Amino acid sequence: MPLSSEDLSSWTLEDLLTEQAVNRAAIKDLRRRKSALVDTRLAKKISAEEYIEGRRVSLEQEAVYGTKARTLTDELASRNVRPR
Repeated sequence: MPLSSEDLSSWTLEDLLTEQAVNRAAIKDLRRRKSALVDTRLAKKISAEEYIEGRRVSLEQEAVYGTKARTLTDELASRNVRPR
């Protein structure tokens, strides 16, 4: 679920940092899955259509995680907290 600045204004600093860490872990896992998708396609274990669908889903997820990361970073910056 996308976050808004209004949602985050009531969060504690600890909650923000925890959510940021969770989001970063999700981005790292997404990168791993994208790499595995490419490897699977190169090994011809999936069709081009399956690969294209996997990439489409990955790009959608990447957009969501990126937006969430920017929102969290902006909220932390508004509180004068340097990103970790």
